[in-house]
Amino acid sequence: SRRHAGISHSEGLWWIQDLGSRNGTTLDGKLVTRVPLPAACEVKLYDAGPVLRLEVKAARDARTVTSSKLRDPAH
Repeated sequence: SRRHAGISHSEGLWWIQDLGSRNGTTLDGKLVTRVPLPAACEVKLYDAGPVLRLEVKAARDARTVTSSKLRDPAH
């Protein structure tokens, strides 16, 4: 897919969203459609693609989520 996934900021958190890609987007090994990014995670855009390691650095009092608390509302 030319445009595979997007990252945006809303509701005080950073989010990753699959943009309707053919092979999906995985976050820490789980297929997702739109979820908040945890402080540290691994994103993969397709099976043979590289692993992207993301780290969200925020102010000490900023809202954050942990990967164990992530829920994909579409699944």
